[in-house]
Amino acid sequence: MPNRMLYSMQLTLAQVGEKYRAIRERVYQLTNDRFAALGVHARQISDADATSADAWDDKYGVVTWKWCDFVQYARRDAKRFDLAIEAGDRLCALCLGVPTGGKMTLKLHVVGSNPHENPLKGKVLMIVFSAAHAYAAALGSLEVHLCEPVNERVIALYKTYGYETVQNKQGVVTHMRKLT
Repeated sequence: MPNRMLYSMQLTLAQVGEKYRAIRERVYQLTNDRFAALGVHARQISDADATSADAWDDKYGVVTWKWCDFVQYARRDAKRFDLAIEAGDRLCALCLGVPTGGKMTLKLHVVGSNPHENPLKGKVLMIVFSAAHAYAAALGSLEVHLCEPVNERVIALYKTYGYETVQNKQGVVTHMRKLT
């Protein structure tokens, strides 16, 4: 009898998906409200967003992210952090991340900003990090990690937002972290 009771208390895959979709929707609304003066519209990343972002130039001299691939892969995880930011009719930024198994950490794997006529230029990371920390807090995560920062310029930029570097034994920065 106890096994039947435990089984009936577990969520179905569809219920799990809906639970995390609802959390993301609350974070989008919070972000929209918080940055309304900037005309921000936060929402889920669409296929069209990923295709547009695949054409963005990379301002830091690294290979441009393959957003279409990242988005398709991330959609497999119901708990993902999935963020598109628009201002007016302009796609300004995308971010994808996933919480660790125990949800103690939200790992942001890719963050990208539109380098062309971006009305939120200079404000994108503030908005992305605000949304990411809101999502992490909703999950009960203790930290947000920025995985594999691409170079020293990006590391220096992330430090201005309060993130600290974490290095491996060889002294290579593997990620940056900040408490929620």
